[in-house]
Amino acid sequence: MKFIKPMAILLLATAPSMAHATVYDLSYLTADGHALAARLTGTLQPDNNTVIVTSVADFARLDGTPGDALPFVDSASDVYSGATGVLPTLSLDGTHSDFVACETVVCNQGFVFVTANWIGLTFFNSSSDFGALFDVFDRTRYSLAVPEPANWALMVVGMGAVGFAMRRRAMVAVSFA
Repeated sequence: MKFIKPMAILLLATAPSMAHATVYDLSYLTADGHALAARLTGTLQPDNNTVIVTSVADFARLDGTPGDALPFVDSASDVYSGATGVLPTLSLDGTHSDFVACETVVCNQGFVFVTANWIGLTFFNSSSDFGALFDVFDRTRYSLAVPEPANWALMVVGMGAVGFAMRRRAMVAVSFA
């Protein structure tokens, strides 16, 4: 009985929650070698693949260079086809997307991911701040993933161990008589 209660608490604490926003790292490599990277905030849906995107968490980057801040997030269907109430979505596996990130509602600077739904073409497109690129979307060059905090924790512990070992080595005095 003493073992079951802590295990139940551990399982509940580590179970994924569908109700809160999570940070995702988006990366896309165009056919001509340009790399887009952005940190997004969104909520994973019950299908465990679709993410409703709520914001671009910090400056998106093209080839490592930050572009404009992109506070306006919407679905491409809303912005370009006049549909209303469609939520901005990206999938973890790249099978579907309907997402626009722009500097304002006018959407002069930013980028778009759209899969073949309302226009019949799957593509990535960006403004001049992001290279003025147009690319037929290829999901093998796309990644949307949650950064793993366990990796960061392991790295911090490793750095601490190296620091401890170096400090201990500095305290040992060697004398030659």
